[in-house]
Amino acid sequence: MPNCPKCTRDVSTPSIFNLEAWSRLGCRDCGSRLEVKAPRSLAFAPLVASLPVLGTQGHAFAWVAIILMLTVNAVILLDFVHPQLRPRRRLPKPAIGLTLSTSGD
Repeated sequence: MPNCPKCTRDVSTPSIFNLEAWSRLGCRDCGSRLEVKAPRSLAFAPLVASLPVLGTQGHAFAWVAIILMLTVNAVILLDFVHPQLRPRRRLPKPAIGLTLSTSGD
């Protein structure tokens, strides 16, 4: 279970398919609204793309590619199980306001 960045208490997260619940994610203890950080596993995308090429270079390289693929899959699974949370940033107020008239002019 991930922790709240403000009060360090456990925060229960919804299913990854329930997008509405993720938009309302918050800490029950301190009341802060939370959002999920970008997953760390995105940094492994170039490595994953090159593993099939590495596997074609010989038997020993194929084993290295398999071990690296298992490691990357474990990191991706950990990102889904324990996502990193941060406080939700408030949107800045617009500098220019928009006024719409209801008259037919």
